[in-house]
Amino acid sequence: MQLLAIDLGDKRTGMAVGDSETGIVTPVDTIESPGGDHLLEAIGRYAREYGADRLVIGLPRHDGGRESDRSRAARAFAARLHETLNLPVHFQDERYSSAAADDQMSRSGLTHR
Repeated sequence: MQLLAIDLGDKRTGMAVGDSETGIVTPVDTIESPGGDHLLEAIGRYAREYGADRLVIGLPRHDGGRESDRSRAARAFAARLHETLNLPVHFQDERYSSAAADDQMSRSGLTHR
């Protein structure tokens, strides 16, 4: 199964493709767009290009699991994506993902630069 992973941002949205059989996820692009139809169209192009069977969207939450304004915006955008592309949309809890990435980078010798 091919997954298209979407990390929504206020100014930029990160895109990656993943394969459920190999477990490999590869960054694809960063779209410079605050949202709207342009972003929907770009995601649709990537979904078709990579043969995505489903979409995965990062869901930002507060530490206790409560939803935030950003998580509600992500859910609303996901609904528009589902209507537009007719693909299943799944959410990935993003709590602590930045801390985990920082830890992995430091263990590998990489820096933020």
